[in-house]
Amino acid sequence: MDWEFDFLYAIQSIRTPLLDKVMALLSTLGNAGALWVVIGVVLCISKKYRRGGLQMLSAELLSFIVGNLIIKNMVDRLRPCQIDETVSLIVMIPFDSSFPSGLTLNANNELVTYILDNKDSKHVPMFAE
Repeated sequence: MDWEFDFLYAIQSIRTPLLDKVMALLSTLGNAGALWVVIGVVLCISKKYRRGGLQMLSAELLSFIVGNLIIKNMVDRLRPCQIDETVSLIVMIPFDSSFPSGLTLNANNELVTYILDNKDSKHVPMFAE
């Protein structure tokens, strides 16, 4: 776990007021998958994109159930700021465990949803000819 704290301390050493504001905004956008839920709902409005929107919303719900309600409670990993309380945060400390990362789950959901919904697209490198 030493490498994780080395990484955390390295990030802490490059903090600036501007970066703090940017990171706080990005973190807020990612809270509870809110950004992805809004995008999924907006996609559902249009008949052309409804399937993708429903896939996004379904993936969000599934990852919430599996990631937040099951895996996080099984692993119950403390956040680094709970272990080393000298680490200052720019956002409020999240109430749940740190693993698996909800932001990472959400981003991967949307990537997989996009890839599966666009298998025939030349814009998805693994399916391009």
